[in-house]
Amino acid sequence: MFDNPSEDIQRNIYLEKTIKTIKYKFYVEVNTSKYIQELNNNIQINNNYNYEIGIEILFDDFLRIELAFKQDIGKFIFRNNTLKHIKCTV
Repeated sequence: MFDNPSEDIQRNIYLEKTIKTIKYKFYVEVNTSKYIQELNNNIQINNNYNYEIGIEILFDDFLRIELAFKQDIGKFIFRNNTLKHIKCTV
């Protein structure tokens, strides 16, 4: 068995400011993970990264406006084959 079969790291930044009756929020989230697996004596390595950046504006007695961008990036290695994927969400 491996000494460290998985690693997960999460980082967040969150800022909030109120000016008169409008509340502004800014946030950034970043997650990384690495998994090492053994299947039929073959080593598999999975790397995943995702981040989200967003702005949110809150009005008193009115609606909330939120704009965000999220991207997931992954890589899977098995028997000298590499599979990559990228997913974007707006």
